Amino acid sequence: MNKKPFAIEGFPSTINQYHLFVEFLKEGHLLQTIVLIYLDCFAETALKRIVDRLTCQECSQIYNLSYNLPRQENRCDRCGGILFHRPEDSLAYAKKRLQTFKDKTYPVIQLADENLSFFKIRTDSPLKECLTDFNRLLHILDA
Repeated sequence: MNKKPFAIEGFPSTINQYHLFVEFLKEGHLLQTIVLIYLDCFAETALKRIVDRLTCQECSQIYNLSYNLPRQENRCDRCGGILFHRPEDSLAYAKKRLQTFKDKTYPVIQLADENLSFFKIRTDSPLKECLTDFNRLLHILDA
């Protein structure tokens, strides 16, 4: 059987999911193969990125007013569709999501840090630097 690496984004996100996931991995003798990569940034950075996000109504391409502007204002470069702010990208909604993360998901990260291969990458830097750090980590893990 050819075992290829894969990523699961945003899971487990609760303590209960974490315990079930770890038990599943233990049963399959896979626990030692898991690597958790936590992309960490300041709350202010996360909120700004969310609030500045624009999404194409047609193809769902994502833009950002801070670092990834479309060539034509409010138009998608890919398909020409109209760009809009999704309701879940409002500041109030983003703050609720951040609080949920702090309450439910951050404790999972603390547990995982103690029990799994754990790596944290700061993502407050510009995107190009974050991608460089992420790729560097992937090369280390692949060695």
